[in-house]
This record gives sequence, C-alpha cells and structure tokens, in this order.
Amino acid sequence: MLVYQEIAQRLRREIKYGLRSPGALLPPETVFAEELGVSRKTLRKAFAELEQEGLITRRKHVGTGICADAAEKIRLSLRVGVVFSILGSEEALSASVLLASAGPATELQLLLRRLLQEGVNLQLLSDLHFEQQQDLWQEFDGLFFIPPHGAALSLRQAADKHFPHLNLENHLPYPGINTVMADDEQAAYECTRELLQIGHKQIAFIGGALQSPDVDSGFRRRTRGFLRAYADFSLTPSPDWIFNLENQSSYQMSELLRDYPARTAACSAVVAAVGHSVLELENLRRRHGQQLFPCKELRCIDLQPLHLGPGELCRLQQYHGYIKPRQEVATTAYEHLLQWIGDPDYQFQCHKIPFHRHIPVQEQKEFIYAEA
Repeated sequence: MLVYQEIAQRLRREIKYGLRSPGALLPPETVFAEELGVSRKTLRKAFAELEQEGLITRRKHVGTGICADAAEKIRLSLRVGVVFSILGSEEALSASVLLASAGPATELQLLLRRLLQEGVNLQLLSDLHFEQQQDLWQEFDGLFFIPPHGAALSLRQAADKHFPHLNLENHLPYPGINTVMADDEQAAYECTRELLQIGHKQIAFIGGALQSPDVDSGFRRRTRGFLRAYADFSLTPSPDWIFNLENQSSYQMSELLRDYPARTAACSAVVAAVGHSVLELENLRRRHGQQLFPCKELRCIDLQPLHLGPGELCRLQQYHGYIKPRQEVATTAYEHLLQWIGDPDYQFQCHKIPFHRHIPVQEQKEFIYAEA
C-alpha cells in the first residue's frame, strides 16, 4: 500500500469510527501534512481519492470538510485475531466461545458476538503462531487476547509494536498493554469497608485461584481490595481468614475451604469473591449444621456468576453485594479497539468498569417506603 493510500485508509477509519465527525473541517493542508509526517502532494492524492468516493468536499477559502453521510458510505473489512495460549485448541474454542448460546455469557463471548454482528472477520489462533510466523502481524487490523493467561508473550509484543490490541480482565503490568476489565478491587473494597463500618473487625475472605504472581487476576484484585479496606481502618486481618490458592488457574471448592470452621471461628462476617462460594457455604451448613458453619454477616462481590441455574441465582439475590458488569466490559472493549484501529496515535490505558451495587429486594422495598 502506497503512503497516500495509507493516509486515505486512516481517514476512512477515523470517520467510520467517529473520531472525525460528519460536517467537521479537517486541519489546514499545511498543518495536517506536518501532523501526518507526509508531503502536501501526498496528502492531496489521499484527499483526491476520498473526494472521488464522496467522503470529503474541498472548497477554496473554506477548507476540506467531511460529508454528512460519509460514515454510512464507508465499508471497511476488518480482520481481528483472537489470540489464546494453548496450541491446537481452535475447534474447542470455536464451539465454546463463538457458538455459545444466547444466554449468560463471559465478557469475551459478548464481545465476539458484537464483532460478528458488525461483520468483523474473526480468526482464532495460538500465540505460538505469532512466534513462528512474524509476518502474521501484517494480516490483522487488531487483536484480542483470551484470559486467563492472555498469551503473555504475544501480548507484550503487541505492546512493544504499539499494535491495536485489547486484553480482557487479567491485566499484565507491562508498558503499552491495553486492558479492559471490571473493577474487582473497588467492589471488594466497598464490601469489606461496609462490614468494618458496622462494627465487624474479624472478617473472612473467600477468594479463589490467584494464578501466577505476574498476572493481576480478578481474585488477586479482589484480595487487594479486601486488604486495602482493612488498611484504611488501621487493622490487619489474620492470614488464616483469607482463603486463596497461589499459582493455580482452577480449583475445587473443597480444597479452597479446607479447615474453614477452625480458621474462621473468631470471624463474625465474611466477604465472598464470587457467588459459588456463598452457595457452597449454604450447602455445608445444611450438611454439617450451624455449629460448624454458623451464619455470618455476608457480602458477595459477584452475585451473578456464570454457570448457575435460575434457582441458584435467585437464592443469591437475598444477599448484599455487587454484580459484575460483563456487558459494559464487552462494549467498552469493542469501542476502544475500534478507536485504536482508527487512530494510530491512540494512547493505551487500563480501563476499569465499576460493578453494579445489589440490595436485596425486601430491603429495596423498605427503602422506598421510608422515602415515601
């Protein structure tokens, strides 16, 4: 692709994805050419191509403006790679991710559905493909990285190249990595702070598998929020009250809650990182009795986790806590990838989406009556 064609394609993307508004004037020719690092002759060739397509108008003494219907006229064929870290799993991923039912879905599933609806050409591939075939980078307009491990090597390469990419949920603290994730840490902080404010000083925390130390996983962020709330009250929780599994990406609930009665005997409250832990505590209480598993004041960070039936989700609605903003994470990821594809000067960020507060229905009614 020639330089003027690259400039024209960049402007098409910026117009299509809303970075340049219909009816707006482009910068003066001399200024714009300098901004883009090209000659005025090259810029004029790009303008001529766009004018022929009916996307811009050029008027003497007025300038170059974007046509009102330019965005509707542009038809871009985007190719986005979905990168995972297990070689040879394309078929399994296609079945479980792309062809998922229309029910509850992960952030990645919601995102991929949106991309398919918008006509984006998706390709699943392993990060090993990038290691073995460096020319693959030229075949894609952007990349998404599948959690939990996020294909770390390719993710770092994308950051080094300033290549349009997004990592979902598990942020790697490496310069140039662009991540969109739910703000697990703040939700955990709010749950814990609320319990401390009403007088609970001994609070158990049921987390999960933390993964490797270099991955800022959701459970790691939630643990950090729990500890931060304690620090704000100048208190330190006992390590026995914190239930996590180091260097693991999956876990059994029985393994996570080993020795729970003995370790939490002094605790009057508990913060559960996810609703599955709350349901497991209920089951253990029914099986072993109140003496071993007494009721404690409880807050849950995610009251609508995946892979639960309607009855289980209904049971969780009786508790205070938060709900993970999966749809908002997917929408934000979609918008920011397109923004980066359209704007080579895009600056990377770590975008954190707040959780939704949940108050049990009965207490909502009482609040409404009190207001009335």
